[in-house]
Amino acid sequence: MIASPGNYPTNHTTAAIAATPLPRSGVLLPGIACACALTLAALALQALLALALPPLGVIRMLLPAIALGQLAYLLWRAGTGTGRVTLGLLGLVLLLGTAFAPLALVESLAVAVALPWLARCLLFRRGILWAGVDLCLTVLAVGAGIWAFGAGHGLIAAIWCYLLAQAAIPLWRSARTNAESLAAVADGGRFAIAHRRAEEALARALRGA
Repeated sequence: MIASPGNYPTNHTTAAIAATPLPRSGVLLPGIACACALTLAALALQALLALALPPLGVIRMLLPAIALGQLAYLLWRAGTGTGRVTLGLLGLVLLLGTAFAPLALVESLAVAVALPWLARCLLFRRGILWAGVDLCLTVLAVGAGIWAFGAGHGLIAAIWCYLLAQAAIPLWRSARTNAESLAAVADGGRFAIAHRRAEEALARALRGA
């Protein structure tokens, strides 16, 4: 039986649900909360480490500790799974090695910045373009932290600026997800129209016969 144009399902409700944008607050606020929590933890850890280590040693210990906190947050946001557990264990070993290995400060900073970026690329796969944009935003976040430290605002202010800038990175992922959803809805709509026209043409041909 050929469906008539009047009762052909248009799936408007499904398209509207799929095209609904993801709320920005649900993406941004957890990142800001994580930045606040890690900054407060860094403040407490700095006070403890300063009792036994020189300022440079405190920084070298804080960098992997902050990266570990970021990694834990990313794993929590991504959910559970065997690959995530493996990534968490590898990250823990790498950061512990970074904390206690005789590395230069720049090398410790590179590891502490690269590991969360790599974790985001592996946990939230969005392709090379997204990874490149994430990397650029990460570099800007590092620049914000260096600027705060160089301006004399202190180490904790530098950490806060870096983490706050990092919290905005998921907004790009959310924006691209919304764009992909809208594109998928548009493609589905065009297919539905073509399908309906084909059925109308077939119905007319059958009536003519």
